[in-house]
Amino acid sequence: MRPLVVLLLALLGCGRAELQAKCQLRKQLLKAVGDLAEDARRGFGENLLAKIVCHAELATGFNTSALSNHLVCSDGSTQRPNICAIDCSHLADDDVLDDITCLLKILNDLIDNGFTAPHWEPLRRMVRIIFQDECRDTQAGDYFADCTSPGVA
Repeated sequence: MRPLVVLLLALLGCGRAELQAKCQLRKQLLKAVGDLAEDARRGFGENLLAKIVCHAELATGFNTSALSNHLVCSDGSTQRPNICAIDCSHLADDDVLDDITCLLKILNDLIDNGFTAPHWEPLRRMVRIIFQDECRDTQAGDYFADCTSPGVA
């Protein structure tokens, strides 16, 4: 995804590239949530997805993963929980689908198990970042309004 963002920035200018990245990430999140089993989809409404994309925009500029820590992945050298059973390098590469899968796993675990979820406290802190002040009141209808324009993913 990083090469795509860089190319779009160069060819289309910052504003257009950010819109493309936002709309593309929304599309990938919608597909990933749609692929979940029906009971796993509960709680993943458009407004939550808007908050997730808003966080990705503010925290990383759509350019890097905010999940890349040893709680959710493994670097191969230290013994960590590795909740998503993934190598940390996969969360820092250009493929955001594994990042999305990991995020949905974390959110589902917290929704299903609440305070009894393994490692719930650090997971709760990680998820709270998505609801930071700048993204807390983000509504899908407003945030993704430009994503329905012709030529925008």
